Amino acid sequence: MGSSKKESPRQKMIGMMYLVLTALLALNVSKEVLEGYSVVNTSVVQTNDAFVSKREDMYARMEKDYALNQTKVEPYLKKAREARELSAAIITYIETLRDELIAYTENIPIDSARNVSVQNLKNKDNYTIPTNYLTGVKDDGSSGRAGELKRKITAYRENMLNLVAPHIREQVKIGLETEGNYFNAVGQKQSWENYYFYDIPLAADI
Repeated sequence: MGSSKKESPRQKMIGMMYLVLTALLALNVSKEVLEGYSVVNTSVVQTNDAFVSKREDMYARMEKDYALNQTKVEPYLKKAREARELSAAIITYIETLRDELIAYTENIPIDSARNVSVQNLKNKDNYTIPTNYLTGVKDDGSSGRAGELKRKITAYRENMLNLVAPHIREQVKIGLETEGNYFNAVGQKQSWENYYFYDIPLAADI
């Protein structure tokens, strides 16, 4: 039975340097990915602003049409107003959740969290604190704020679909699906909460 050959000091040093290089490369990739999240966040904000403008134009046209023909437009305007209220409520909820998550992870007041950009976050690569906050103590992640978020999204989706006439409801693709099959990198089934928020850095959560 042969014994394993001992490494020379030079071989040990080469091995150590290889490990350090690998770690540095991983860090650089992480930084690039995190910067990518900042870019994506900026794009999302700009897209949202564009949609807000289009949506307000649509509401203004409906109000104008209502002034011309109240009987015909009133049922649609009523539903549009309900949709507006439902959307405003969930937007406020999500924005507050985002601000609370930032405040909790960065250890700053929530007023400061509202105004800080993703790029300027000190702990944007931290995944431990956001994971604990969002997925909680249950294995399926449902006891944290992500579970609450899922329930809010599900209720919002159902309420919005209820505004659509039953005979065309199946044709409406509203998205916001929270039920389905979610798997991790090794093929294990996951809950919606864990799939999106377990071991995910702050920048990605935002």
